[in-house]
Amino acid sequence: MIDIRQLFLGGVELDLQTAYRKIEKKSNMKISISDVKTELDKYVSDGVLLLRYSIRDPYELTELETFDNLLVLNNYKQSKNHLRNDTTGKQFAFDECVLVEYYRLAKSEFIFPGLNPIISSLKIPCSIFGCDAISFSKKDTDDQVKIYKNLISILGECLSELGVNPNNTICIPSGDGYYIIFYEINDPLVVIKFSHAVQSKITDRALALPLRIGIETGTVFKIIHRNNQFNAIGHSLNSCSRIMGFGKEKHILVSKTFYEAFVNHSEMKNNFRDFGEYEDKHGYKIHIYNYSRDSVGNNDPICGSRNCASGYLLNSQIYQNER
Repeated sequence: MIDIRQLFLGGVELDLQTAYRKIEKKSNMKISISDVKTELDKYVSDGVLLLRYSIRDPYELTELETFDNLLVLNNYKQSKNHLRNDTTGKQFAFDECVLVEYYRLAKSEFIFPGLNPIISSLKIPCSIFGCDAISFSKKDTDDQVKIYKNLISILGECLSELGVNPNNTICIPSGDGYYIIFYEINDPLVVIKFSHAVQSKITDRALALPLRIGIETGTVFKIIHRNNQFNAIGHSLNSCSRIMGFGKEKHILVSKTFYEAFVNHSEMKNNFRDFGEYEDKHGYKIHIYNYSRDSVGNNDPICGSRNCASGYLLNSQIYQNER
């Protein structure tokens, strides 16, 4: 079996003779040029490669014409007796010219599996947990690795302890944190319980892990990569990121959409506080609720001035009353 990824490293086009020489050089088995053509033609059938026919100057091998298939080439041959090299001005009879078959990558992303995803056409209803370590980029590499390992360990433990089915989550690393998408979950408040458990473990273990959390609900498109890794895209992920961006250490912030859909009529209602509506630096308006219970969470006001990088407060009845 030909390793097409190695074969096309360094370029997106390869003629049959060159492909044969490359494979023959690396292969321990005896292989013929027809074997190579058979293998490459399979990739043509799968749409990964395109087969092209190049008519070239018999002396300089300069390309004179190129064709997508043999039918077009034969029709052209019948309509023209000669081909001209525009550089030298020389003309050649069709039969004098050299016919070269070459293959071109139709999907160059095939070389790198991460760039060749399958994007679902169905929107998945979900709840989204987002977290990041505050000032992560200011840490040196060793500290970043330590923080990241601690975070991954805690996230995994909490998911397991809550009995979350791995098949109902999509875990997406974000560099300084994680997004975890919960879908087809019976308990819509599991994302709150999960957030509580995460912050609780950080406190109990006295870890140097200043984490802030944002929670949103909505829909995403699921992405499946060729290496069986999952990802997702969608506006709800962006919204979750914006909500999280308003937080400080230990904050667990949720959108109004999530609060009204799942919290408003639940026993958890008293653990939430209306923080009001905010606008981020891009002008996107978000109404935010804050979760805290016992020693978990942070009741301090979030970003509320125009000088804040995340945004500024538009309206909050609670803050107005407290003033």
